[in-house]
Amino acid sequence: MLTRSSSFRLGAVARLIPLAVLAGLAAACADEPTSAPTRRAAGQALRTTSTPGITITPNSLQSDSGVVLTQIEAKEFTVTNTGTTAFVLKAIVKGGQFMDFTMYKSTLPRCIPNTESSDATYLKPGETCGGFLALTPSDTGLRTATWTFETTTGESGVLTMSGRGVRRIGALAAVPSAIDFGEQLAGTVTAGQKVTITNTSNANVNVGTVTSGPYAPIFAPGSGFTYKPCGYSALAPGDSCEVFWAFAPGQAQPYSGWMSVKSDGGAVAVALKGTGIFKLPPKLSVAPTSITFGSLLVGATSDAQKLTLTNVGGDNLTLASIGLSGANAADFLLADGGIPCKLSVPLAPNASCELSVAFNPISGGTRNAALDVKSNGGNVSVTLAGTALQPVLAASPTSISFGNQFVFRTTSTQKNFTLTNVGSAKLTLSHIGFLGPNGQDFALAGSTCSYTASMLPGASCEITLVVTPTGTGLRTGELELVSDGGTVKVAMSVTGVLPPTDVALSIGAAPSLAIVGKPLTYTLTMRNVGPNEAYDVRLADAIPSSTSFASISAPSDVQCTTPTVGGTGTVSCALNGTLASGEVRTITLVVNVLSGGRTTISNTATLSTASPDSQSANNTATVTTTLYGRK
Repeated sequence: MLTRSSSFRLGAVARLIPLAVLAGLAAACADEPTSAPTRRAAGQALRTTSTPGITITPNSLQSDSGVVLTQIEAKEFTVTNTGTTAFVLKAIVKGGQFMDFTMYKSTLPRCIPNTESSDATYLKPGETCGGFLALTPSDTGLRTATWTFETTTGESGVLTMSGRGVRRIGALAAVPSAIDFGEQLAGTVTAGQKVTITNTSNANVNVGTVTSGPYAPIFAPGSGFTYKPCGYSALAPGDSCEVFWAFAPGQAQPYSGWMSVKSDGGAVAVALKGTGIFKLPPKLSVAPTSITFGSLLVGATSDAQKLTLTNVGGDNLTLASIGLSGANAADFLLADGGIPCKLSVPLAPNASCELSVAFNPISGGTRNAALDVKSNGGNVSVTLAGTALQPVLAASPTSISFGNQFVFRTTSTQKNFTLTNVGSAKLTLSHIGFLGPNGQDFALAGSTCSYTASMLPGASCEITLVVTPTGTGLRTGELELVSDGGTVKVAMSVTGVLPPTDVALSIGAAPSLAIVGKPLTYTLTMRNVGPNEAYDVRLADAIPSSTSFASISAPSDVQCTTPTVGGTGTVSCALNGTLASGEVRTITLVVNVLSGGRTTISNTATLSTASPDSQSANNTATVTTTLYGRK
């Protein structure tokens, strides 16, 4: 709020208001509403308070940039008495380039100064007047103006508005920029050809007259407006209007000319030409110009659709070629119709022949092609389209890993995968099988898939697999799924590992006193004290010094190799199969005691397994026997 004085000067008002009416102002002012601004009336007096004030909202307006001499969208402002003292709008002082701006009335009462009318705006506290300001730049560059609103209470408020003037860019454009009507019988009129006129500039354009060049009766407006006809219409930037032009030759000769659309943004012209003739040449026509066969299973053949070729010209027509083209030409079949079209037989004027086309898709999806016919009366092309339905089998995931799995265990963690018909036709499964070097290790544990029920497009089923590795290391295979929607294979893998166990060995000797020349018997006991079976269990026992091998006794599933009788060396025994948890195998080894100057005989044996052994300390056992009668 801009404040010039805090006192109300009646004298200043009196100079603006006739003295004869001052006495009546006080009485009328008490009855006036406070919700709306009022004008000062004859006989009305002003009431005063100690806090005058005026506020302009907004106090600065920014206009959009606009083309020189073209008015831009107006901006609104308001003037409000924000004090507690009523005032009369004394003057509006203009500054800057105010001639480029125009003030318009808004829905609020106009702000009228006393310098312009004796019916000046009178605002009580809280009352408002207002308006719009619009820029019409007279030149390019920044245009700025100010309006100072002065009141009878000495208050004033300043409103600033600015905007930028720019040059017009662009003009009218015509599409097409030229029309060739071709040949037309003299004395007849072609159909109207459309020309679209577009305002490509950055400002409104006022379209004026539409005229034509030489041969005005020959090239004349036609019918068929579909959007907005041109001629005395306003086009905003980017907006369009339409002109339809026709050709009506009077003689058998060439004609050329132009049509023009004028506007305040310039004119645009379209070149026109055509040839008048007394006899029409041959002209090929086809009906229909497109065929859609709908949906069909891959490999099936649709019913044939008929095409009619007609000579709509005035002379004999000769067909030069008939063929299929396009990306999917192999999906369509061409044959003669009821009245065959022959390349060697000309078509007289108005005569017709027939072709037939069928849809025979070899691949799925949307299939498109064209039937092309060439002649001395022009060429025609018929678009062909159809949708080939095909079931397509997909598996997710496409590979499954079971990780590490104990060998020979009949159960494993189950793994699931999903089969989905991602095609566009029903799908039927015909085979599920296991392939690969270790395919026998894998098996089906369950399935919601069926050989008898078809899967609709988008439908799914689930297969559950388990594995029982029959050997250690990486084991691989494939699950093959065969259907009329293709064959998919799911890669499977597992790493066979031996389960952890704990084998223990104990050894005993009898008699407790060894005698030279007598046998000494060792009892070797192999035990599985672990939680799982032990694989490839083996025993090694070197014949002790001062002894020689005599004999060995072992269970039937234990195979031993020994030195010769009377010889020395190592006894090696291997268990066939596995040693289950808690199982025991006992081997009896007999040696002959020899003299050797020793006082004791010590025998140490070792037990081993291919399975992970949690306690290796109990894999070795030693027994010592005192020698009696040594020599």
